[in-house]
Amino acid sequence: MNEPNKPTLLERLSALLMREPEDREQLVKLLHSAFERNLLDGDALSMIEGALQVSEMQVRDIMVPRSQMDVIDVNETPEKFIPHVIATAHSRFPVIDTCCATTRARRSSTCATC
Repeated sequence: MNEPNKPTLLERLSALLMREPEDREQLVKLLHSAFERNLLDGDALSMIEGALQVSEMQVRDIMVPRSQMDVIDVNETPEKFIPHVIATAHSRFPVIDTCCATTRARRSSTCATC
């Protein structure tokens, strides 16, 4: 079942963990080395690199400020919001209830603050 020259999972993990990188650059080099030796597959390498990149970002690098969001008011008619949807060409829109000023996936039957 096991190929004679293929390392076991324990051997692969031990080889990966035996060296301790001193900084982020060495860690990335170590991960690429593990990929080249088939200790990590391409998806795992990509996922780890993505996590490292996201950890260096600020929230403002990822999120759109609320004042700049393209939203649809739950109380608007399709005749009113469809031209906006077409003009902005986004595939998804947050639907908000301005009565409560909260983002909702769908409108509830009652609004506690109205």
